[in-house]
Amino acid sequence: MTLGEANNVTMSPKELEDLIRRYGEQYANDKIQALSAYLKIRRKKYASHYWVIREWARREKTIELATPVSLPLIEEAEIMARAEALFNVNKREGHPQTLEWCRDAIKGMDRERRR
Repeated sequence: MTLGEANNVTMSPKELEDLIRRYGEQYANDKIQALSAYLKIRRKKYASHYWVIREWARREKTIELATPVSLPLIEEAEIMARAEALFNVNKREGHPQTLEWCRDAIKGMDRERRR
């Protein structure tokens, strides 16, 4: 999945979840935005954006959270990742659905599955 203002920070939903669990949603979002800007300005490439942020936290001596935080953002991130995959399949097959339509469809399937 792609994150950041420039949509150039990539990591899996599990990596995003781990950052939020470790450092909190605000810190994770701030660092994703900072990395997005840095990548855009400097045109740098990294093997893992997740590990760049983990290294920044280590260098800043950011204290990991002792207790897990609630993660509604993770559910949304997973839904968006699944919606992007569905959108790409639909686009390849010539179906006119928008990304928003795919997201709503995934959310509906998820609600049905939880019942």
